[in-house]
Amino acid sequence: MALTFRHLRTAEEVVGGAASLREAVARWRTQHPDVRTVVVDAMDMRGETPALQLGARNVYLAATNGHCWHVTQQPEDATALILTQDEDETPARIAGPQAGTSATSDGGAPPT
Repeated sequence: MALTFRHLRTAEEVVGGAASLREAVARWRTQHPDVRTVVVDAMDMRGETPALQLGARNVYLAATNGHCWHVTQQPEDATALILTQDEDETPARIAGPQAGTSATSDGGAPPT
C-alpha cells in the first residue's frame, strides 16, 4: 500500500504528539496496521533525509523493489515508515532543567 500525504499528516500528529517513541509506534500500528513501521537507532539513518522532523524524532519513508529497501521522499512510492529518536535530545531532557542545575534563577533551593 502506497502512502499518501494524509498518512504524513497523521504520522506528524501521532509521532510528534506521543509521550514516547514506543507509544507512537503502538498508536500508529493500531491506526494503520497495513503500513509497516520500523524503529531504528538514529545513527543508522545518518546521511538520509527525513520526510518529517519532529523535534528529536524523525520519520523516514521507505520503499522496496521486493528485495531491497531504500529511503524515498515520495509518499506515493513508500510502503513503510522508519522512525528514529535522537537520544541526546529526548523530550524529557528538553522540557526539564539540565542535570546539576538549580530549579531557581537565584541559585537558592527550589520552592517547596
